[in-house]
Amino acid sequence: NIKERIKEYGIFYICGSGWKSCILINFINNILTAITSFIITLIILNIMKISGFLGNTVITLGKWQLLVCGGIVVVNLLISLIMPIGIMRKNTPRGILMSNE
Repeated sequence: NIKERIKEYGIFYICGSGWKSCILINFINNILTAITSFIITLIILNIMKISGFLGNTVITLGKWQLLVCGGIVVVNLLISLIMPIGIMRKNTPRGILMSNE
């Protein structure tokens, strides 16, 4: 995600935003994505449970599943903080905007 949006962050930086603000924007974007996906998953699972589609399956959303999903979200959020810092340290705003990638 950060590789695709690096030029956008370069423009933010030129317009007065710092790298920390760009990283914060990316972090908030990832948090909102995780929350939205969790809500959509809960809605779909409840619809499937009510309709009886999950009656003959072992698909459930219990505390262990929530813990594992929470752990994956935490790892994803940590990576979303570490990767942009590494990419942005290696590049200058001018270099980002001048590249043809």
